[in-house]
Amino acid sequence: MFNEKFRKYWVILGVVVLATAFFVIFQYNQAQKNKTVAVAGEKVIGDIQQNEAQVEELLIEDTTSDKTKANVILADNGYFRARVGTYWIYEGQGSRLKDNYEVDDNGEAIDYATNYKIKLKNEVVSVSGTEGDYLLKIKTTNLIDESITDGTITLKNDYVLFKYDSFYNYVKFPLKVNSRWAEGPDSDPAEKLRDDGFYQNRINYELKEKALGNDCYNIVQQTLSDKTETIWCENIGPIQNSYHHNGSLDDSSIGLVKYHF
Repeated sequence: MFNEKFRKYWVILGVVVLATAFFVIFQYNQAQKNKTVAVAGEKVIGDIQQNEAQVEELLIEDTTSDKTKANVILADNGYFRARVGTYWIYEGQGSRLKDNYEVDDNGEAIDYATNYKIKLKNEVVSVSGTEGDYLLKIKTTNLIDESITDGTITLKNDYVLFKYDSFYNYVKFPLKVNSRWAEGPDSDPAEKLRDDGFYQNRINYELKEKALGNDCYNIVQQTLSDKTETIWCENIGPIQNSYHHNGSLDDSSIGLVKYHF
């Protein structure tokens, strides 16, 4: 009888020990899993910081039907393409000096910066020219105040030039890391580019992420007074752009939220 009672205690104790062991193992596995997720999260954040921008493919959609595409002229040089009806919608924000601001007793400005939102749509409204020499007219709509301005996209065999509102973006092809080219197509081709990287365009790196399967690059243009960085994707165009002025409050940053080809 004593042995039977003793045996019951040992069975109960064994069950408790096993349950405790399973619980400890489960907690350890969960901890390791969480640790792995945390490390993976840090890696993703690190990649984004390294690239300074993450291409959000889900926000860049080709929503035009094949039938519509077949009925319009396509301007295409193998690196960039667009047609009537192609549009890009950008959102972002900027800052600038207030028109009127207060000063303190020492003459220092008080609350002199004003922030503003940016939301604009660029749409191709006409295409003219022939292969290797296209001129695309675009309509830029400020989606906040509904104001409209006109712009152009010049597409040659070896470059594309965007000009609209205050935006000027000159990209020379083919795109490859460390490529450098002048600030604009009208620059003297015999003029040597500066060794310090100023007053020219240069490709810093290729992004790991792709946009709709297209390669994307970080392009920088820097002068003594300001710096512009653009994430430029083949066939799509600029998907991010940031501007910083060293001597004033003129800063802006925009990103592509919708693309319609």
